[in-house]
Amino acid sequence: MITTTFLSAKPRDTAMGVYAAMGGVGATVGLLIGGALGLAVLSTISTSTANEKLPEAASALYRALSTKDSPLMSRAGCPGRARQ
Repeated sequence: MITTTFLSAKPRDTAMGVYAAMGGVGATVGLLIGGALGLAVLSTISTSTANEKLPEAASALYRALSTKDSPLMSRAGCPGRARQ
């Protein structure tokens, strides 16, 4: 659209520069607003729930990966483990 609207080189180059600059500004503003919205949402989530659930999940995952008879490892077909 820009190339058909601006037929001479100088105005067309200026229009393309403005178009590219607005794209960069839009991307930057979008990231900043998205980050702010994400922080706003995360700050409303109860941190006590996350503090209770994350250590339990991490320890369960560690136990599943560290035991030799883990059904998780055998179903995944890891080397040295028999498939069930």
